[in-house]
Amino acid sequence: MDKLIAALLSQLDAEEIARRACELLAIPSPTGDSAAVTDYYADRLTELGLEVHRDEEFAGSPSVIAYVNGAHPGPTLELAGHLDVIPVAQEPPYRAGDLLYGRGACDMKGPMAAVLEVTRLLAGVRQHMHGRLMVCAYGLHEAPLGRGQSLLRLIARGNIGDAVICVEGPDDALAITGRGMCTYEISIAGPGDPVHELQATADTPHPLLIGLDVAAMLRDWATELRAGPTLPYVGTESLFIGQFESGDFYNRVPGHCRIVGTRRYAPGRRFDEVLAEFEQRLEAIRRTTATPIRLTLTKTRDGFRTAEDDRLVQALQAAYQETVGAALPLAAFAAVGDASLFANEGGRPAVYFGCGLERAHATPEYVSLARLARQARVLTAAAARYLGITA
Repeated sequence: MDKLIAALLSQLDAEEIARRACELLAIPSPTGDSAAVTDYYADRLTELGLEVHRDEEFAGSPSVIAYVNGAHPGPTLELAGHLDVIPVAQEPPYRAGDLLYGRGACDMKGPMAAVLEVTRLLAGVRQHMHGRLMVCAYGLHEAPLGRGQSLLRLIARGNIGDAVICVEGPDDALAITGRGMCTYEISIAGPGDPVHELQATADTPHPLLIGLDVAAMLRDWATELRAGPTLPYVGTESLFIGQFESGDFYNRVPGHCRIVGTRRYAPGRRFDEVLAEFEQRLEAIRRTTATPIRLTLTKTRDGFRTAEDDRLVQALQAAYQETVGAALPLAAFAAVGDASLFANEGGRPAVYFGCGLERAHATPEYVSLARLARQARVLTAAAARYLGITA
């Protein structure tokens, strides 16, 4: 390992990460109401002597961007993450041995505390830095209220690095790709109010039965997708039916039917293409009935993929080998997140490397402090490599 990188890592303070994580967890920040925690984060970055910018476009969910400016020209490496958490109550945060409990512990206030420590270390060697380190913390991430609104606006205004590490996700693999996802809602409406079965004429539309035809189509489509091409790292595309709702009494013709689920698609495909495919398949059923069949398709994220030989990927793999003593395999990010926004809307290579997601959105949610410290070591070594910080 390079002497300067080794010296940097020797200064890493795991207890400082734990303390900052505890302080972040103590500040409630449900999606849409993350101003207080953003204030805290901005203050910590300012204390480190960074160039700090606060974006107030979304008053309840502001963003903060900070830079460690190097002494030499070079690229900008961005460490990015959200500070909002799902609006599900959990008991007040506490520490029990190596584990830190609290809403947002692993998703993702713990990793954002690790970023503060990475930033502290790199700020101390900025005279050796070629380029700059960018830290970006934002809200409006967690659906359904959060759909990446604030991050999309930051990207649209050019607030993005040349390469981006989203500091959530696995810590034993490097996620360089992921499927896109959207949610669908198919509504079938009857001609009016529900009626008794004996009052219904032979031509009275029956939304539930039409819904069964739609569900059968979706089931067959899901089977096709499972039998389709297996994509590198991500597997096959998929379609899932999560809800089927119709009827309110056993002898009444229902007035409606509602089917809801998810569609996950290949990294190379886009939302508009998936929308057209839905409409085409529904059209075959629409031609058999005069009953309206309406589709609402809501995009979560398109998929993304960063090249295996990208400089960012190589820096992280080398850093992991140096600090952990093992190879860092490449993988897909099973969920959907913000790397796709950096890659698709921002046109930048983006990856996920976190502290593990096993307890994300769980109750209780917790994180291993040892894993946060390991994440900070890997990120520090990777950033040092990427930004040319060597002895």
